Amino acid sequence: VGLDGPGVTAAARMLKRKAREEKLSLYIISHRDEIDSAFDYTLTVQLCNGFSSILKEK
Repeated sequence: VGLDGPGVTAAARMLKRKAREEKLSLYIISHRDEIDSAFDYTLTVQLCNGFSSILKEK
């Protein structure tokens, strides 16, 4: 049981609005493509040869 695409997008907007109102940083961990456009940045963590790297994309 989970949210459909529109539900994921609506939940993301709600979380972003709440974080903005409360002046909070918000980190969402998701494998859903629908959520990418809801936030200002995407952080991608990649493991290569035993080392993690973080890529920040707008």
